Amino acid sequence: MRKLAASALALALLACGPDSEQTDTTTLTPATLQSAAPELAARNGAAATPMEPRSPERLQRLLAEHDRLVAANADAPEIARLREEIDHVAMQRDAYTSRLFWYTDLAEAKAEAKRSGRPILSLRLLGQLDKELSCANSRLFRIVLYANPRVSAFLRDTYVLHWESERPVPEISIDFGDGRKITRTITGNSIHYVLDSEGRVVDALPGLYGPTAFVRGLTESLELAKKSAALTDDESQKLIAKHHEQMVWKLTARWRKLLLKSYGDTYGEQLKEARLPSTVGYTKWPDALWSSMPAALVNQLTVSKADTEAPPLTLMQPEIHTYSPWDGWDPITKQLPVDKLDPVSRAFAKSKHPRDFDKPDAAPLSDAAIEKHLARFEQRLAEESARNEYAFHGAIHNHLSVQKNVALTPLNEWVYTKVFMTPKSDAWLGLMPTEAVTGIENDGVQKGISSSPPPDP
Repeated sequence: MRKLAASALALALLACGPDSEQTDTTTLTPATLQSAAPELAARNGAAATPMEPRSPERLQRLLAEHDRLVAANADAPEIARLREEIDHVAMQRDAYTSRLFWYTDLAEAKAEAKRSGRPILSLRLLGQLDKELSCANSRLFRIVLYANPRVSAFLRDTYVLHWESERPVPEISIDFGDGRKITRTITGNSIHYVLDSEGRVVDALPGLYGPTAFVRGLTESLELAKKSAALTDDESQKLIAKHHEQMVWKLTARWRKLLLKSYGDTYGEQLKEARLPSTVGYTKWPDALWSSMPAALVNQLTVSKADTEAPPLTLMQPEIHTYSPWDGWDPITKQLPVDKLDPVSRAFAKSKHPRDFDKPDAAPLSDAAIEKHLARFEQRLAEESARNEYAFHGAIHNHLSVQKNVALTPLNEWVYTKVFMTPKSDAWLGLMPTEAVTGIENDGVQKGISSSPPPDP
């Protein structure tokens, strides 16, 4: 168990490393940037007032200057300061890798979409994309997807990019009492919405996909988004509903083919009638907290989040007996192609300095150990892509095939309530114990609680 927890924590730090240790592995070493840390402003502090407004053109100039400095082996503090400015202009953490410009105002994104004729890719996440500690999915997007040169070029050339925070991301700190402290995020899901230039929802890719699956999914929606932009609301709705009705049939056919490949004739005629898989059903938890699911269960729906966030959740919710809603998927996962991380993504993951928690001093992992972690992560990524596509995306296809008004706000509310099972009505995100006796004043909650006495029994 200790080995498993250490492995999970080490892999998690591939997605959230120390703020002071940012580097380009081709020219900068961890030691040089670490020694430069005292000279840098805090990553999450207020950004300096820009000399000019944020724009894609300004970002390109900054990136060109960054490339020049790296090629010239410039001082680490100078490069690090420039990366701070790049992040501020791009509105994405570690944007020197992705080279992507993001709008944070949907109206501005729509104006650019109409000007350029490109649809909008709108990311909804917990936390902020320009901070180190955004939710686990969005951190992995930065490594797996945005740092991948092929994916990055596709996004830049094809979509207007926008992100919005669903709610702040919850953080947890473990203080060992001897100067050692670990701070991590603990729950939260993300989703990419495809919008036409009018801001109408065309499709949505929930959670983390591998690079190939991600580009394939966005390509399937691209022509639909362009056609929709030229239509009235009523015409657009009919076109989008028809598309998703067809996608339900196509995805169901792919699912049955995968089942046949995985199980052979074991289930006989039943495979011909198989429907898309579902995730955890509400009927299993009729008394779930705030009509949501305990976070320890919700995280089991997402492979990468379960890997990185399960250990602290087990401590917080000891009364929740977790189980996997994916029991029986082993024969299926063996048939899935592994979507390898691009070399740039691999180098970027390594630059986050994952640690070996089997060592008292948490020494940096060796390259061989990191490669072992990445190989396991790639396998888990293949599983997650398939589960997101068949279960979560399948549910979204079904939903959009019968909707009369495809507006972003109600759809996003439905996704976070019914698909991700973390509705806004749950102020505590399913994180707090529902039955366990903690013996701590106010169950450890320090702010945001009622001072009213409990009702009489």
